[in-house]
Amino acid sequence: MPYTEQPPLNDIQLTLLRLFSREMSTDEVEAIRRLLLDYYEHALQGEVQRVIEERIFLQRILRNA
Repeated sequence: MPYTEQPPLNDIQLTLLRLFSREMSTDEVEAIRRLLLDYYEHALQGEVQRVIEERIFLQRILRNA
């Protein structure tokens, strides 16, 4: 498999590595995983809602043109 150069870690990635560079229980890992998934699910739902509202707005404009 060819090597592809990875971009450097950003500030949040480095912070997370520092915060979690210790032994953790399975429950802790699962709780953190769930927290991150919930955060990104919420962000994605917000983006989906924004796109839906934008499409509705554009459809109204096109109907009235």
